[in-house]
Amino acid sequence: MKSSAVVILNMFKGSMELVADKWCRIEAIDTNLSNFVVKEGNTLSLKEYELIRVVEQ
Repeated sequence: MKSSAVVILNMFKGSMELVADKWCRIEAIDTNLSNFVVKEGNTLSLKEYELIRVVEQ
């Protein structure tokens, strides 16, 4: 896959989901996206999460 290839990530329950087939092959979409602009304002990759354990009483 070329570095300029476009892959669609689906949102599922607030998380990014990358779907691979049973051979773990990921295919780029086959379309001309010359006018496509990436929105960099909402970068979900920069979010960090921390596991918080809740003790039930």
